[in-house]
Amino acid sequence: VYVALRALRITSDDLFVDLGCGDGRMALAAAADFGARSVGIDISPALLRLCNRAAEHAGISCAPGSRLRFLLADMGPLIGFEASDAPAPASAPAAASLNPDAASLNPDAAEAVLALSSATAIYVYALPLVMPKLTPFLLRAIARGARVLTLDHHMPSASDTEAVAHLPPDCRALTRYLT
Repeated sequence: VYVALRALRITSDDLFVDLGCGDGRMALAAAADFGARSVGIDISPALLRLCNRAAEHAGISCAPGSRLRFLLADMGPLIGFEASDAPAPASAPAAASLNPDAASLNPDAAEAVLALSSATAIYVYALPLVMPKLTPFLLRAIARGARVLTLDHHMPSASDTEAVAHLPPDCRALTRYLT
């Protein structure tokens, strides 16, 4: 977490967005330890409940207008990624949703897009099959000069990339993109 946030050069002047925030540890650390305004975006209501509990435990508010927010948003429809694009497990129908709860859950999508367009630093962890559709959307949506860091999976067709130097030996591949 801290290796990635330091690689993004997070400061209290940043709006940090964690796209695919999972349990929220990156967004929480950016807000609590670096003083950044921070937004975590995820498709899973269950994970966002964990995020909010972790923030509450840390004594940080997630209320609208606060330094830390967690948003429920399925970015798939916004980037042209449909559930049918994903390989289905052998036992599931081909059009099975990636997240059964997500079909009717996109209440924060507009706020998520606004956060992305205003972000100065973005962390992305997305599956490789999503990255080819996510990359053009991000490059259109984010502000010039924003710093983007990906874990494991590269942003195809993005330029101005650099491998993040000085990673611990047990750290997976991080790539920083300068827009």
